[in-house]
Amino acid sequence: MKKDPARIDRLFAAARLAIRDEQVAASAAKDDAPPSDEHGGKTLSEEEFAAAVAAELNAVRTNPQSYIPYLEAMLTQFSGNILTIPSEGIRLQTEEGPTAVQDCLVFLKAHQPVDYLVLEPNMSKAAVDHALDLGNNGAVSHTGSDGSTMVGRLEHYGEWKGSIGELLAFGLCRPRNVVLQLLVDDGVPTRGDRMSLMDNKFKSVGVGFHTHKFQKFVCVLDFAGGFGALVDKLTTAKLVHARGEITSDVELVLQSIPFDELKIEVREVLTNAPQKSVSLNYKPGSIEVTVTNPDGSSQIKSGTWGVADAAQ
Repeated sequence: MKKDPARIDRLFAAARLAIRDEQVAASAAKDDAPPSDEHGGKTLSEEEFAAAVAAELNAVRTNPQSYIPYLEAMLTQFSGNILTIPSEGIRLQTEEGPTAVQDCLVFLKAHQPVDYLVLEPNMSKAAVDHALDLGNNGAVSHTGSDGSTMVGRLEHYGEWKGSIGELLAFGLCRPRNVVLQLLVDDGVPTRGDRMSLMDNKFKSVGVGFHTHKFQKFVCVLDFAGGFGALVDKLTTAKLVHARGEITSDVELVLQSIPFDELKIEVREVLTNAPQKSVSLNYKPGSIEVTVTNPDGSSQIKSGTWGVADAAQ
């Protein structure tokens, strides 16, 4: 799961619109213009913007070298560490300047194609919820103003599978520019956003976009190994054993417990460690998870929560 919370403190500086380009920033009305397509044509609806971002993501994922011309063009738009983006009408103060773009070029030239992402409307609903919250409150965080997490927002609309991740992009309103910002990943030594965009374990994506109180725009991208309809939660005890796959019974238990990190850990083990077995002992108000290693050793995690009295 690539939430990368350590990056949050850097986002204001990285996405800050530090210097206006006087020649292209004609008016405040233009600054607040809704997103347009890559050719400066019609204004995009929320759904069209999400589809356009997904199309750009799939272009670079299925043909990494197709993005090389855009990065090469970006190199010509630097003056020191200041990047001019004519299509946005802005200039940005970057941390690394051309170095991060050159690093991305090397990365894409060597990268093999990965799977196509399916744009999931219900994942986009979760992403839109967070974009609205961030934009209206002027926040830069993976945690909502109500304390909501990425897991909770996604599970409000459906059932996620495998791994999940969330990326935030600020200051830009063109779909391709959003993807380029995350791909270049200026100022982040690990290039966590870039790695997430090109990670083959992600198969589904949701996109949310909104104006931002301080950063002009915010785009939220939620990723998952898969996404499906909501499932009913358990009301009685259930013991489940699994190895190497996330069965429907495992999903049922995980959807019935309120511990986000534990859900993620169980899914990671069953997806990435087929030699380990997992037992989930669910009772209304409690869960005990046992992970057994090939050598017979095991780790146990448990938790409890309040449940309503059925007699009340």
